[in-house]
Amino acid sequence: ITYHAAYDFGFLVNVLTNNCMPNNREDFEWWVHKFLPNFYDLNLICKVIQDFKQQQQQQPPQQQQQFTLASLAEELGISRFPIFTTTGGQSLLTSLGYFQLSKLSMNKLPNGTTFASYKNLIYGINGE
Repeated sequence: ITYHAAYDFGFLVNVLTNNCMPNNREDFEWWVHKFLPNFYDLNLICKVIQDFKQQQQQQPPQQQQQFTLASLAEELGISRFPIFTTTGGQSLLTSLGYFQLSKLSMNKLPNGTTFASYKNLIYGINGE
């Protein structure tokens, strides 16, 4: 489970292959899927929720709230702990956010899709 991890995936591919990062999207996605066959980018799921809320409130796009991991946690009612400022804490917060969202939504997102439809998609890479 990630939150906007395209750069993290790029560095991971670089380290694991001991080679330059791929210079095109197809190669990049191939290597990511080779090392990480199952993942969710929580930022994509937040985007769906954000778009739904914008439609409900009829807000113009320029006034749209930008979700960060911290603001998502706050909106979900996840208590803040000092550990969340560390790298491991950010990973824990990402996992807690994902599980809280899936529990609240029963794996069904406001646009009618399921969490499974966002499996193995990377925010900003797959055309979202």
